[in-house]
Amino acid sequence: RYENDLLPAMKQGNTALFQLGIAEHAIESDVPETQIVLLQENSTIAEEFLPLCSIVPAQLLAFFKSLQLGLMPDAPSVSGSISRVVEGVNIYPVLSGQI
Repeated sequence: RYENDLLPAMKQGNTALFQLGIAEHAIESDVPETQIVLLQENSTIAEEFLPLCSIVPAQLLAFFKSLQLGLMPDAPSVSGSISRVVEGVNIYPVLSGQI
């Protein structure tokens, strides 16, 4: 649910050069522009491995693309094109059986 909450936020602010999503299963959304789908419909990845499969490749791609464009990814920009702050995050209750 957190990731679904972030999708509309990707349309706010400065226009992205390119939007890539890496997900366990395909999502129905016009954001991101392109998706890398890791699994077929009825399979799953153990939760502890999901960051390795999705977040790490996206972070590395964004980091090196930022460097290629002459941006400083470790220094948030005044224009707002690079930001470390995530706004409007909802905290959801943990339901039994989800841990």
